[in-house]
Amino acid sequence: MNLNLIDYSALVDDAMHFIVKKSLQIFAETNDHGEHHFFISFITKYPGVVISEKLHNKYPYEMTIVLQHQFENLEVNENYFSVFLSFDNQKEKIVIPFAALTAFADPSVKFGLQFRHVDEPQFEMNQENIQPSTKIKTEIPTTARPSKPSSEVKSSNIISLDFQNKKRL
Repeated sequence: MNLNLIDYSALVDDAMHFIVKKSLQIFAETNDHGEHHFFISFITKYPGVVISEKLHNKYPYEMTIVLQHQFENLEVNENYFSVFLSFDNQKEKIVIPFAALTAFADPSVKFGLQFRHVDEPQFEMNQENIQPSTKIKTEIPTTARPSKPSSEVKSSNIISLDFQNKKRL
């Protein structure tokens, strides 16, 4: 009998990534965001993450961005999203694979997700297709925060699911 037939941890992870992806798609497609805004934390060294060397030096392990009023060109793809943000009055395109996420929160509705990461990344991306664009239209300042959304948003709606494979003898 194969007890590892269904990987519930992977299924839950996929479902949570789908929630983030769908939320970002809705957010990108509308001009009236209401009070919705997102704190998104991610592993900066994760394969497929594209950030400047300056940001990488400042946030060598994890970084939190805020998408509220001051962002530009949010694009949501199958396995990653990209957005233009301003850091120290300098516009930068960042690319974040969904698999690199550690936390996602929408404080306006007290909703949050925390992702568990295993030692080996489960995500690979063709770097040629996600290089930052050098075309910048306007300067819109945005804030990056080094703290995790889970510490910013104290809510009973934070979902953290960790599964371990247990074998029966």
